[in-house]
This record gives sequence, C-alpha cells and structure tokens, in this order.
Amino acid sequence: MAILGQVATVVAPEGERLVLRRDLQPVEAVLEIIPRHPLRESELVEALENNWPNRVGRILAILAGHPHARRCVYRGEPFWTYARRV
Repeated sequence: MAILGQVATVVAPEGERLVLRRDLQPVEAVLEIIPRHPLRESELVEALENNWPNRVGRILAILAGHPHARRCVYRGEPFWTYARRV
C-alpha cells in the first residue's frame, strides 16, 4: 500500500489509547486525526465505543461515504486514512 510505504511497520506506543475529542462530532473528531496519522480500525472502534457506544456502526458508515476518509487494508489489517479527493 503506497500511503504507508512498502517497508512501513506501524507500531503503536505501548499502553497508549486513542482519544477522540468529545467537543466535536464523531466524524469530525476522526477527520481531525487521519490527515496526520492513519488509524487502525481496531483502535478507532475502541475509541468510538468509549465515547459513542451506540453509534459506532453508524459513524463507520458515515466515514465510509465521506470524501476525505478511506478504509484500506495493509498487511491484512484494516486502517482508516485521509483521502484527498477533488
């Protein structure tokens, strides 16, 4: 996958959890992060469950249709990245 590169290894800091801003709408909170840092879907789902437990599926569906979010798979693991669409 080109966005992470051929030799990229994504390593999460040990013991760190993704924290999303609660003062933003959920999709906006995710879109604030992904231009700088692709998110593992598992970490994203965990963060969404912590903040908006009854809306996780709906939020992921909105992200899937958003012009600036893209779900991709890298080495068998799903990630969310920023999509620069015109």
